[in-house]
Amino acid sequence: MATKKAAKKATAKKTSTKKTTKTTAAKKETTKSTSKKKAASKATEKVLNAQAAPAIEEQETPTTLKKAAEKKPAKAKKPTKKEQAAAKEMNELMEKWVKLKELDHEIPTKKYKMTDVYSPSTPLEHPSLGWGFILSVQNNRLEVLFESGIKMLISNYKG
Repeated sequence: MATKKAAKKATAKKTSTKKTTKTTAAKKETTKSTSKKKAASKATEKVLNAQAAPAIEEQETPTTLKKAAEKKPAKAKKPTKKEQAAAKEMNELMEKWVKLKELDHEIPTKKYKMTDVYSPSTPLEHPSLGWGFILSVQNNRLEVLFESGIKMLISNYKG
């Protein structure tokens, strides 16, 4: 008889733990769904505010227009020494490219192919970069001056 009572108590404990785990799982699901709803409502609120903001800005009063007219225009940033040097170098390269392009009629232009071998001081026609002039050749690498700047190309490629 004592064993029957102990067995009943054990089964009662098991069912009660099952019930509590089920209720905690249900609580977790409801909190997740409410937090998702809150996040969704916040997102829609932001979208609505963003859409309403231009409408509010369009309704400017004469005083706000007067204040906007009184504001001084923002000063343009002064370029740094590095930026000035880079711009100067780019201008020099452009001038050099233009001079070389004018001399193009004297030297025949070759179409660029990775498998061909090229020598320095020859004009080159690249399919996407356009007309260029080979400045130097080092280890099957061509240093070519294009309108967009100096680029490195491959030559004598064996695929």
